[in-house]
Amino acid sequence: MKRLPLLVLLLLGSLSVNALSVETYDFDQEKNLVKNYDFEGLGVHPWRAFSEDSSILFRVNIDQNESVTGNQSLVVEILGENRQSEVFLATGEFPVKKGQIFTFSLYAKTEKSREVVISVDKNYSKVDYGWKSIFIGTDWSEFSLPVYITEDGTAEIKINLRDASINGKVWFDAVRFYEEY
Repeated sequence: MKRLPLLVLLLLGSLSVNALSVETYDFDQEKNLVKNYDFEGLGVHPWRAFSEDSSILFRVNIDQNESVTGNQSLVVEILGENRQSEVFLATGEFPVKKGQIFTFSLYAKTEKSREVVISVDKNYSKVDYGWKSIFIGTDWSEFSLPVYITEDGTAEIKINLRDASINGKVWFDAVRFYEEY
């Protein structure tokens, strides 16, 4: 009879350990317009990285050792002695209509704390649908931006690493852009 309580205790302990190991990340991916939102299997595609200053040294890769979801994340590594310029990540040509409301959210962390701007713009124009300055620290954190569409067009989401003079790595994962209903 002493074995039964021990078996129940072991079973309950096993259940609580399993409950703790379940990821806390919860999102309906079917609503997400971002392709390769978790960087699992497509490399960095369809994301593109660029700087308006051709002298900025940086590289963009997939990191298999850091992630919020799955096994990988996107990492931007800023190298060398750069001026205080910017590095951008961008993706998407999402069709949008005036009056729609979206959320742009992502998880991020960095080796050295830094400011980043997340934004949604109308492609090929100066129209901003929304932007927000965020401060990324050394632990994974979620950031989000409400986006109010002010005119019809196509939207592009951007991540702007504002100060390229801060060397080091910045990771991104679980990037979402979805309509609020």
